[in-house]
Amino acid sequence: TNSFHHQALRRVADGFQVTAQADDGIVEAIENPARRFALAVQWHPEFHRPELDTLDDTPLLNDFLDAARAAKLETGK
Repeated sequence: TNSFHHQALRRVADGFQVTAQADDGIVEAIENPARRFALAVQWHPEFHRPELDTLDDTPLLNDFLDAARAAKLETGK
């Protein structure tokens, strides 16, 4: 990923689990499986630059947008 490790999680909140870690041990992503879409990432998906051969963040963005659309349909708003 294209993260900048000047900050990091000290501990993971209750209900969340670590789902990605960097080689240096920094937590890169956490998720809460009890929620429909509760996810946090340490890197900056908005900085994705394909020419740098970093992780393609498109699936993460698409999952977020799908969850937002589903929530909107459920609430009717």
